Amino acid sequence: MLPRLVTTSLRLILQTILGRERYCRARGRYLWVKKHGLRYHAIYGYREVGGWLSEKEALALYDVAKSLADNCVIVEIGSFLGRSSVVLSQGIRGKKGAALFCIDPLDTKRDPLSGRVLRTGAEVGDTMETRFRENIMKHGVPQRITILRGYSYQHSPDWIKGIDLLFIDGNHSHDAVLRDYTKWAPFVKNGGFLAFHDVSFEAQAPFPGPGQVIKQHILDSTDWLIARHLASLFVVIRS
Repeated sequence: MLPRLVTTSLRLILQTILGRERYCRARGRYLWVKKHGLRYHAIYGYREVGGWLSEKEALALYDVAKSLADNCVIVEIGSFLGRSSVVLSQGIRGKKGAALFCIDPLDTKRDPLSGRVLRTGAEVGDTMETRFRENIMKHGVPQRITILRGYSYQHSPDWIKGIDLLFIDGNHSHDAVLRDYTKWAPFVKNGGFLAFHDVSFEAQAPFPGPGQVIKQHILDSTDWLIARHLASLFVVIRS
């Protein structure tokens, strides 16, 4: 009884000092670190960003980004509100010369589902780009990020950099995923990583494109080694 009373009293004191909102955030961060360890404390804020990257996928993506060397280059195709961008940017925090390029049209007019998520909790007049930049400023490492507004195929003809991690999470139709793969995968360095999001090999998968492209071009290829298949995040490494 006494320990519970002490705990309740301490909680009330902290809420009074910090305010309820700050207390809830501090408690949430504490529970996150308790569950995952200090290694992942930097990406706790990604949970407050709208999107579909799961907890296990976030941890795996962070691990890959964290493993990269100084001067690494990450290209993310499909950023939406910055959920995965936060994770990736935190992964390269402190790495000399490291850069994350986020490619997205930042426009939900052709994507009703994304539009509904965007409107959730949005202020009047908010745009997708506004929300993306706010999330990056609040939870990410903005100085590591370069926004390439538009579609991936619009930027690939002028791209010349080698890529250490390519994350494909744009349009999930077969043709779009295949185009992202064929246009961008050749830039991945030997030993570099290629990651696909929303991968399922089920016949009735809601987003069949990523799984289809992997079956057709990755699984039987000698160019790629499977590094991790966690939840719907599929990571391969160029051999």
